[in-house]
Amino acid sequence: MASNTSNFVVPLPPVVKVEVEEQVVPKDFRGYLTRALAWTALMPLFMLAFMHFSQLTHTAASR
Repeated sequence: MASNTSNFVVPLPPVVKVEVEEQVVPKDFRGYLTRALAWTALMPLFMLAFMHFSQLTHTAASR
């Protein structure tokens, strides 16, 4: 006679390694853009001021 007890084994699923990703905060480029525009506007002004000052000193020296 066959026995009524069976050795039925349910295989376990493979181990899944779960990694939680950090949330990426979008960068704010407003500060970089503001500085770039400020330098773009101020550099010609500095150059003009230097040229004006050198022209004044040249005029004062020639008199």
